[in-house]
Amino acid sequence: MKSARKAAVVDIVESAIGTGDVLVRVAYCGICGTDLHIYDGEFPAKFPLVLGHEFSGVVERTGKGVKSLKVGEYVAVDPNISCGTCYYCRRE
Repeated sequence: MKSARKAAVVDIVESAIGTGDVLVRVAYCGICGTDLHIYDGEFPAKFPLVLGHEFSGVVERTGKGVKSLKVGEYVAVDPNISCGTCYYCRRE
């Protein structure tokens, strides 16, 4: 999105991935209530931005530090940012 109520479909240049990053080829993506509020200008957002943070797909590439995922694996992405190593992030 370029700004509120100014959505467009555009090609994005693929950036390099870092040591702990994973590149996912998106197969399915949802638009949530927050995305709708951003589109309507009712939720603070820094533009430009890409809506649709709830998605699933296939691992395309992994950074050198990634040990838990392999290219070709199917993944569902949890859009919440966490460290993934502390007790609270790893508990079920």
